[in-house]
Amino acid sequence: MVNFDDFSPACTLLETDAQARAEAAGIIAATGCKPHLTAAPAAAGELLAPADAPRIVVIGNRPEREPLAAVVDTLRESAPGRLHIIALIDTGDEAVAALAAGADDFIRRPVDPGELRARILHAHCLLDGSDHFTAGLPTCTPRWQATIMDSIEEVATFIDADMVIRYANPAAARVMGVPLERFVGSHCYELLYNRTDICPDCPAVEAMTEGTTVRAARRRPDGRILDRVVYPIPGTDGKPAGVAAIATDATQRVTAETALRHSEASLREIVARTRTLLNSSPAAIIMLDRGGKVLDCNILCTRRLGRPREEVVGHCAWDLVDEPFGARTRPLVERVFATGTPLHREETRQPGVWNEYSINPMIDDTGIVRSVTVHALDISERKRMTADRERLTAAIQQAGDAVVITDVTGNIRYVNPAFEAVSGYTAAEAVGKNPRMLNSGTQDEAFYRDLWQTITRGHTWKGRMVNRRKDGTPYTEDASIAPVRDESGTIFSFVAVKRDVTDHLRRTAEREELEGRYRQAEKLESIGRLAGGVAHDLNNLLSPIVGFAELTIEDLSEADPRRGNIQQILDAGIRAGDLVRQLLIFSRKQPQVHRRLDLNRVITDFGKLLRRTIRENIAIDIGLAPSVPPVSGNAGQLEQVIMNLAVNAQDAMPDGGTLAIETGMLVVDRQSAAAVDTIAAGSYVIMTVRDTGTGIDPEIRAHIFEPFYTTKESGKGTGLGLATVYGVVRQHRGHITVTSEPGRGTAFTILLPPAEREPPAATAATGGEPATANTGAGTILLAEDNELVRNLAKNILRRRGFDVLTAQDGTRALALAGKYPGTIDLLLTDVVMPDINGRELFERLRESRPALRVLYMSGYADDVISRHGVLDTGVDLLPKPFTAQALATRIAAVLTRRPDDGKGHP
Repeated sequence: MVNFDDFSPACTLLETDAQARAEAAGIIAATGCKPHLTAAPAAAGELLAPADAPRIVVIGNRPEREPLAAVVDTLRESAPGRLHIIALIDTGDEAVAALAAGADDFIRRPVDPGELRARILHAHCLLDGSDHFTAGLPTCTPRWQATIMDSIEEVATFIDADMVIRYANPAAARVMGVPLERFVGSHCYELLYNRTDICPDCPAVEAMTEGTTVRAARRRPDGRILDRVVYPIPGTDGKPAGVAAIATDATQRVTAETALRHSEASLREIVARTRTLLNSSPAAIIMLDRGGKVLDCNILCTRRLGRPREEVVGHCAWDLVDEPFGARTRPLVERVFATGTPLHREETRQPGVWNEYSINPMIDDTGIVRSVTVHALDISERKRMTADRERLTAAIQQAGDAVVITDVTGNIRYVNPAFEAVSGYTAAEAVGKNPRMLNSGTQDEAFYRDLWQTITRGHTWKGRMVNRRKDGTPYTEDASIAPVRDESGTIFSFVAVKRDVTDHLRRTAEREELEGRYRQAEKLESIGRLAGGVAHDLNNLLSPIVGFAELTIEDLSEADPRRGNIQQILDAGIRAGDLVRQLLIFSRKQPQVHRRLDLNRVITDFGKLLRRTIRENIAIDIGLAPSVPPVSGNAGQLEQVIMNLAVNAQDAMPDGGTLAIETGMLVVDRQSAAAVDTIAAGSYVIMTVRDTGTGIDPEIRAHIFEPFYTTKESGKGTGLGLATVYGVVRQHRGHITVTSEPGRGTAFTILLPPAEREPPAATAATGGEPATANTGAGTILLAEDNELVRNLAKNILRRRGFDVLTAQDGTRALALAGKYPGTIDLLLTDVVMPDINGRELFERLRESRPALRVLYMSGYADDVISRHGVLDTGVDLLPKPFTAQALATRIAAVLTRRPDDGKGHP
């Protein structure tokens, strides 16, 4: 029997580093084992050669630059018979390498002495330990158990013939995860494997049945793998009394072995794939050693050389190529061997044929270049494509239109400088983004959906869109977006060519607007001329109607029943005259005749006409403040202002609403006046026109008083309505403001200065002048080409006591005045006559009669008479039609004016 208290197994330690060798020897000696030390595999072989020599080898650092496999092979050749090699390792990769080299076991550094002794004991058991355990285990002493079994890292158990555990060391509890006190007395299969019966492949049963040592690996329920050696223990009756089992946690080793097998399989697969890749490469590939010998090549290389593989591999490359090529290439290959730096070069051997050569070093773990690979690729087509691409790129880069290239998802991959100039985004900012960053919100989702569906279906989309620059300003561009296909016909990209047409559209719009304004102006001018001519003829007709009606009434007594009929004729004539004035107002040709007006009265009277004009579903609410002072103005023009504002309000209330017209007073202080250039501090009469309509957007509100600006559809508005309102208000020395919010209605507020006093009698007016004497004295020269008007004026003047000289034109008036010996006090003349106009007539008569005064008459609009030079400041003008009272009053005013006041003279 062997007493394990004194059992000291021997082993050989192979360690090249002296310090590490001494440290490892101390660890082995501390385990109670006997180390034999050496630094070389050959010396270790000599130690292992005797038949009784220890056949356990612990390998530390392998000899410098000598693979571990070579060390193992040397040991096995020097020591015939079985060896057990244990490798000291630092990493899992070293464990895989050790097992692959032929090691039987490994221990991770730092080495634990107890674990190392257990591994050495385990090795002895595997080599010839069966006899030791068979003879010695039954007589094992408690000291042996305490010092050996309890201190080793391996699981040690003794199991009897009934599979009941009789002993377990502390490592068993640690590895199995079961308290030590539960081991003794428990069935092994129940405690360790959660079974109710013996495991079908139990190595303990096999060892007791066969009487031999059994080695088996078994996976625990927790996933760990135990490498077990089971030794049978015979009883006194010759039957097995049980087994002794030593188990090592082999999870790491088995994992390493599995990884090794997978690595080998992967390596074989990689080699096969590499060969396939080499042969499928478009480049000719050849591998050379330092002497130029071909180590390997692919199929394309053999084809280029025109030789089979067996005539290429193993032969000198410089003998296989032509001399000029070899002379150029050989120095490059030698440079790569010398420097370890790859080389790349391109060369052409004939026009249009280009080759690219790449020489790459193959460097081992020590940094030595063992071989090089030469790749030869025909790049002629690539060169041609590159040249074409460069020409295309240059054209795109210099193009005036923006070019955008995207991938199939729509993300930008390229933009040219024209895009940068138009959008404000640099190429770096645009690439990788989606063109939706330019979206201005003008186009809806349906627009972009149609665009995307068109190009993804393989069609070209063409259209116009409004985009937004980086600074937020919108711009319009015409775009053509087309799909780009590869050789298989698959769409892999989209290209857009876009032209900024903002300025073009602006210029076109301006030109069209100017042309429209010109046409509109021509139309208005024609209408104005027509209105002026019609007004002149109507005024010449109305003047005798009104005048003779008035004279007839003067001849009738108050009780005469005909008086009422004649009054109706007079009233109708006066209203007809008002209509003529309105015609001139809408053609913007009305002479500027201002008088004191009661604004409330103007609104009240005009409200009747407004009610008949505005739709019935719009309520008109007139709220007039009492005691509003009079203003100086033209009633017709103020009525036009009300009408224009009312019509606009009606358009803003398509479903009905309320139109309110209000008056009041407002005092503007100096601070408020300073904030508005067009208004002065003081009291103002207010007229407000308010509606409950749709309101006006701020963008539109800023332009509403501009001429020709309109939001109505083409043909439904001239854009002159509010411009005319603004002009009339300014002519009345007033101020107009507008307040509005979308959906909350609009209010126009007009401020008019109160009238200071009654305008002087010399101001042009159609009536309403204060009456002067109904009789007069003096001689008046009447020049009028219309017979009816001439007869009317003559009768009115003669009834007032004037002597009247009549002439039907300017020439006859000059002749008549030249023959008349007496004084002519006043010239009453029409402005426009066939031969000599009124102003010229007056100037020629005044040469011989410097005290002559003048009163002009006209039924034309102001632009016509202004061309004849009679609308200068201070000139007296009597518009047609006129009443007898108006004519008499104006003549009396002119004749009674002091000669030095300048009135009556141009």
